[in-house]
Amino acid sequence: MKILNKNSSILNISFAASVALGLSLSSNLACRADSFQFDLYKNLAKNKATSNLLVSPYSVETAMTMTALGASGTTYDEMQKALGLSDSADKIGQNVLNDLNSFNKEDETTSLKIVNNLFGEKEIKFDKTYTESMKSYFQADLTSLDFASSESTQKINSWVKAKSGGKITSLIEKIDPSACLYLINAVYFKSTWAEQFDASLTGEKSFHTADEQMIKVPMMVAERKKFRYFSDPKLQALRLNYKNGRYSMIFFLPDESSSLSELESNLSEDTWQSWLSNFNENPGKITLPKFKIEDSMKLKSPLCQLGMSDAFDSQKADFSKMIDKSTHTELYLSEVLHKTFIDVNEEGTEATAATAVEASSKTLDFTSKYFEMKLNRPFLFALHDQKTNKILFLGHVVDPSKK
Repeated sequence: MKILNKNSSILNISFAASVALGLSLSSNLACRADSFQFDLYKNLAKNKATSNLLVSPYSVETAMTMTALGASGTTYDEMQKALGLSDSADKIGQNVLNDLNSFNKEDETTSLKIVNNLFGEKEIKFDKTYTESMKSYFQADLTSLDFASSESTQKINSWVKAKSGGKITSLIEKIDPSACLYLINAVYFKSTWAEQFDASLTGEKSFHTADEQMIKVPMMVAERKKFRYFSDPKLQALRLNYKNGRYSMIFFLPDESSSLSELESNLSEDTWQSWLSNFNENPGKITLPKFKIEDSMKLKSPLCQLGMSDAFDSQKADFSKMIDKSTHTELYLSEVLHKTFIDVNEEGTEATAATAVEASSKTLDFTSKYFEMKLNRPFLFALHDQKTNKILFLGHVVDPSKK
């Protein structure tokens, strides 16, 4: 039996954000993007300027919101401010539920699954109001486990593996002896392009990496009458649709006179909305590397820098809403784990997927301005939901030959 003394229990927040395998965008901008996702990304990007980066802002935000709704006092105030939670707890929960109901639908071409779960130490009595709200709004069940048993780690990782399409197999290496609760969010996305790339045109071409090396990588090529595209003196931007029309991947290529770090430093809620409003239909030609990214990170430090320090302080953290008042246990956050995976290829999905898509004509209409966009140097990309304006995945590619 685990002995839990006051101020000794750790609340572990873990995320599995997996699989973006395809690419799109729209003019439905009724919902503004959240500043938290850009603040988090910029913090991470500063430390990964010379390596590939992939984060799921939506996954992190969802799991941290689950956590914030169990906080009180200054701990909640800090988390509420950093996450931009301005509504009541019930309104926040209802907004999350609306998103989940919207996301968790499948068609023949696209699968997006977002799931949440709580894994709790069996000796701890959790607050019924809190666990019921997690069930009602986040569709998150509470699974009781014996954290002293090594089987608990296996059970949590098995759940993550099943929910991430088998792409994330080991989110938690070992359960901390003082841990009593894991809150986990998993995102799985898989889709085909609205217009697939012709695999016969893919060939080895040069890519200039962030550390100024020139390497040869497989590059996909497409020339079409209509791309969603815009450019300004600092960048070129392109969005490619998934077949179902709701989701898109957007690519941002800094001008040669600029840099990826400069582009990322300008990321904000306002610049994002401005970029989305500038896309027009243009004929053109694109060259895009095939790439896979597997990323793993700990988010305690960046989240503290974004203003959530009390949550990680064993003396200041207040998560009293999570624990039944009869239980003499207090919680604080020890770490936030995040793992991601993405695979972008000609089909837009995993190589085993087989989807027939009618090819577009290669005869171009030059009534609008023709462009050429070669993503042969470091670039930014975002997997975006045009209905909710949520960014499901956000990252950069600085060397497509590496995961």
